[in-house]
Amino acid sequence: MHPKRVQANVEGAFLLLKNDPGGMAAFDLSLRGFVQSFIAIAIVLPAYALAVVIQALDLPPEIDPPTLGTRLWAYGLQWAAFVLTAVVLAKVMRREAHFVAYVIASNWAAVVQIGIVLVVVLLTTLTPPALTGLLLILMTVGLLVYDYRVARIAFAAPGFDGVAVVAIQFLVSLLVQRLATW
Repeated sequence: MHPKRVQANVEGAFLLLKNDPGGMAAFDLSLRGFVQSFIAIAIVLPAYALAVVIQALDLPPEIDPPTLGTRLWAYGLQWAAFVLTAVVLAKVMRREAHFVAYVIASNWAAVVQIGIVLVVVLLTTLTPPALTGLLLILMTVGLLVYDYRVARIAFAAPGFDGVAVVAIQFLVSLLVQRLATW
């Protein structure tokens, strides 16, 4: 994929972050665009690995976190679980026509999200533990709001439907992460 195309997709994801439905015009919503959107994994994975390493270095010595390989495996499984969950949600909610757009937008949104995660993780290394917890909670809420915007715009799931999509995707992600790192 051409770097300018990647840039356009990330810019579209930033527009969705700003709650601008015009961000969808930046994406190639074809089957080819769907497949190419998984290039986002190659962009996100190194940044995710860096965030995991930074967090592990900041942990007290008595805490033994899962290995980096285990965390990366779990993260990859979360991407797969996301797509499978989106298939089921699209069928149940009768939004099959929006499935491809939702996955494409979500994949590119992950690039923006990992940037936010990296900034917050770096900030937590500089803050006292009490503030670290608050920063992580605020980040999580912010990312969930972003996920809602993507669901509302790309999946055409307004109101409660959008909240349900985000809640189900979040719970599935937690479950997969927990099972993979257990």
